[in-house]
Amino acid sequence: MKAGKAIVLGLSCMASFAQAAQPLPPVVDGGSARFAAGQDASSVQGSTKMVLDMYRQVERLKREVQALRGELEELTYNMDGVKKRQRDIYLDLDRRLQPLEGNGGMSVGQSSSIPQTGAAPKAQNSAAGSSKPKVVAQVSTNLAAERKAYQSAFNTLKEGRYSQSIKQFTAFLSNYPSGEYADNATYWLAETYYVTRAFSEANNEFEKVIISFPDSQKVPDALLKTGYIAYELKNWKTARKKLTEVVSRFPNSSAARLAENRLLRMKQEKH
Repeated sequence: MKAGKAIVLGLSCMASFAQAAQPLPPVVDGGSARFAAGQDASSVQGSTKMVLDMYRQVERLKREVQALRGELEELTYNMDGVKKRQRDIYLDLDRRLQPLEGNGGMSVGQSSSIPQTGAAPKAQNSAAGSSKPKVVAQVSTNLAAERKAYQSAFNTLKEGRYSQSIKQFTAFLSNYPSGEYADNATYWLAETYYVTRAFSEANNEFEKVIISFPDSQKVPDALLKTGYIAYELKNWKTARKKLTEVVSRFPNSSAARLAENRLLRMKQEKH
C-alpha cells in the first residue's frame, strides 16, 4: 500500500517537473507593441514625404532647366541676328567705300566736274581780261580746300574713328553747305551715325540727302537706309514702305537688290 502511494507520488512529481520544464510563453507588453507599430508607421510616412519632396524638387529643377534652355536659345538667336545685322552694316559700308577709295572720295561723275587748281580754260582767259583768271583761280583754290576737308573726314571714317569723323563731316557741312561734296558729306555723316546705332540722327541725315539733294546718286542708298533704320526700330510698316519705294523708284540699282533681300527676310520673319 505504501509502495503504491510512493509510486503515485513519484509519477505526480515527474508530471509536475515535466510541466515545469516546458518553455514559458513570451510576455507581451501591449503599450510597447503599440509604440513600435506607431514608430514604424511614422518612419514609413516620413520616408514617403521625403521621396515626394525630392520628386517635386527634381520636377522643379527640370522646369527651370527647360526655361533656361529656352532663354539660352532665344538669346543665341537674338545674338546671331545682331551679328548678322552688324555684318550686313559693315559689308554694306565696305561695299560703298571701295569704289570711293579709288576715286578720291568722290561719287561717280563728280571728278570730271571739279576744276583743278590753275586749270582755267584758255578761251576764258583770252576773252575776259586780267580779272577773270584771278576769279577762276580763287574758285579752284576754294574747291581744292573743300576737297581736302572732305577727303580728311572721309579718311577718318575709313579708319573707324567715328566720333572724330562725325565732327569733321559736321564742320565740313557748316563750311560748305552747298559745296560740290555736300550730298556725299551728308550721306557719310548719316552712315557714321548709322554704324554707331545713333538711328535718330542717322535717319535725319539720310532724309536730308533725299530732300535737299534729290538728284544725288546717294538718294537710292539714303532711302534704303531709312528702311533699314525702321527695321532696326521694329517699325515694320514704315520699313516695308521705304524698302518697297526703293525697289519701285530704282529697280535696277544695287540698293533695290538689297531692299528686296531685306523684304524677303521680313517675310521669313513674319514681320
